[in-house]
Amino acid sequence: MASSANVARTSVWRYFDIWLVAAVLLLTAYGILMIRSAVTGAPLQEGLPADQVRWAVIGVVLMLAVASIDYRVLTSSHWYIYAALVLSLVLVLVAGALGNETRRWIAVPGTTIRIQPSEFGRIFLAVTFGQFLANRRHRINRFSNTIVSLVYVGIPIALIFLQPDLGMSILYISVWFVMIWLAGLPLSHFAILAVLGIGTVAAVFPFLADYQQERITTFVNPEDADEDDLFNIEQAQISIGSGGWWGKGYLNGTQSQLCFFRVQYTHVIFSVFVD
Repeated sequence: MASSANVARTSVWRYFDIWLVAAVLLLTAYGILMIRSAVTGAPLQEGLPADQVRWAVIGVVLMLAVASIDYRVLTSSHWYIYAALVLSLVLVLVAGALGNETRRWIAVPGTTIRIQPSEFGRIFLAVTFGQFLANRRHRINRFSNTIVSLVYVGIPIALIFLQPDLGMSILYISVWFVMIWLAGLPLSHFAILAVLGIGTVAAVFPFLADYQQERITTFVNPEDADEDDLFNIEQAQISIGSGGWWGKGYLNGTQSQLCFFRVQYTHVIFSVFVD
C-alpha cells in the first residue's frame, strides 16, 4: 500500500527531462549575459540584467510548478484553459494598461507589475490545441476540420491583433502551422490555405498600424524605404559584418557598446551577440 502511494507521488517526475531543463537554464543565463552586454554604457538601462535575473527565477519556479501537474489534468481541462486565455485577452482590450500606443498588459493593482496574457497564451495554446487535435484526429483529412482549427486559433489571434501585436499574432499562426502539420494535415490543404493566406494578408494590410505597414514595406522593398526606418537595419548589418566569424569579444562590440542600436536589448539582440 505504501509502495503504491509512493509511486503515485513520484510518477509525475518519472519522465522529467533534466537535460532539457539544463539547456533552458543555460540559454537563460546566456541571454542575461547578452542583455548585460547590450545595455553596458546606457545608464538608463543598466538595471535590466538584474530584472531579467529576477524574472528568470520566477520563471523557473513556475516551470517546476507546472511540471508537477499531471499533463492529463491539463488536457482534461483544455476547454477551461482556452476560455481563460480568450477572456484574459478580452480583458486586455477592455481594461488593459496602455504603453507605446498599444494595449497588451493587465496591470496588477498596487504594484508596478504588468502581466501580458498573450505570453502565457503561447504556452497554454500548445496544450489546449494539442488536445483539440487529438480529439479530432479522425477528421484530420477533412477540410472542414482544418477550417474549425483555424477558427479555434483565430479567435485569440484576432484579439491579439487588435492590441495591436502583429509579431505575437504571427507567432500564434506559426504554432498552429507546426502543430497541425505534425498532426498529419494533407499537403493539399496547405496549398489551399496558402492561397487564402495571401488573400487575407492583402485584405488585412490596409488596417495595420502605420509602423506595422512600414516594417513590411521596408522588408519587401528596402530601396524605397525612409532613411530613418533603415537606420537600425543598417547598423545591424554593420554589426554582423564587422564581427566576422568570432565577434570582437564579450563587451567589446562597437555597434552595441557605442549605442548605435535603438532598443538594442530586444529587436537587434542577435546583432549584439555577433558584434
